[in-house]
Amino acid sequence: MTRPSRGLLSGRPPKRKRTGAELHDLALALGADWTPGDTVQTWINKHEGKTRELSRMVEGGWLWEDIGKAMHLAGITYSTGQPIPPHTLRLKAYLSRNRERARTAAEAARQEHPYTPPPVRPGLAFVAVPPAGPVMASMRTAPPFDAFDKDGEGASEEPEFKPVTLIRYGVRNPPETLPPPKKEPVPAPPLEIDVEAVLAKFTGRK
Repeated sequence: MTRPSRGLLSGRPPKRKRTGAELHDLALALGADWTPGDTVQTWINKHEGKTRELSRMVEGGWLWEDIGKAMHLAGITYSTGQPIPPHTLRLKAYLSRNRERARTAAEAARQEHPYTPPPVRPGLAFVAVPPAGPVMASMRTAPPFDAFDKDGEGASEEPEFKPVTLIRYGVRNPPETLPPPKKEPVPAPPLEIDVEAVLAKFTGRK
């Protein structure tokens, strides 16, 4: 008894080798939007990521090997010009589907939970500084407050400036000039007293 093929058991048409005419027709269809110089993965993403075009062809009875041959006839190859092996083409299609599913899930999550910026706390709010206008300009040109006396009139006397002694580190200031010493009065020499004359005066003797 002949066992039915896997395609019949799964409800899919059995896979078979395609003729040259079928490969030529598929090459014309696949190469319609191929741009020389593009990467093979870019083209696969376009025909597998959203549409699953290549996977549906396999489900319809095509072999990955025949799809790779048709792509080679259309010029969809690597830079070396070699046809893409069937296992490599199948893996690239699988990666393209996973990338598209991840992109779709991320887009759905953004739509369900849109991003809202966090509120700004009052303590971190920025305060706008007004530009300098006529008032600020008048403040810059106004005279200082000490230029007026208590009656609001101009000061009548010129400000007094006192010399300031500058301090230089490592340099000694010149010594202050001391006043000349005062001359003390010299006492007069003692008088010589004639004792005999004084006694004679008081005793009446001559």
